[in-house]
Amino acid sequence: SNVSLDQVRQALEQLTQASENLDGDQRVEEAKVHANQTIDQLTHLNSLQQQTAKESVKNATKLEEIATVSNNAQALNKVMGKLEQFINHADSVENSDNYRQADDDKIIAYDEALEHGQDIQKTNATQNETKQALQQLI
Repeated sequence: SNVSLDQVRQALEQLTQASENLDGDQRVEEAKVHANQTIDQLTHLNSLQQQTAKESVKNATKLEEIATVSNNAQALNKVMGKLEQFINHADSVENSDNYRQADDDKIIAYDEALEHGQDIQKTNATQNETKQALQQLI
């Protein structure tokens, strides 16, 4: 079939308009802003962990990737918070009879787990590394 010039122009105009109406880039940018705002609110992440999460958001190109980074940061924040509670509670543990009367090897294991937990707090630990440190303290 022979297509007229007007039909081609109309098809081109529709395609141009439809292309301009695509909002994927805008949605990705909005998701990045939201993810960074979420990361800013995660008070148990250390600065290196926040920086790494934000860098991952910056490098993400898909909504799914951004959501994964944000969810992982929130999960890490939760575990870091629990680790922080155990570390902050260390003085009362060390002053308890349960600690002082324990076998030497158990005291050493606790002290090493505590030191490992404190190291995790300072580094760019992953969620799994943080969970392992927390499990050693429990």
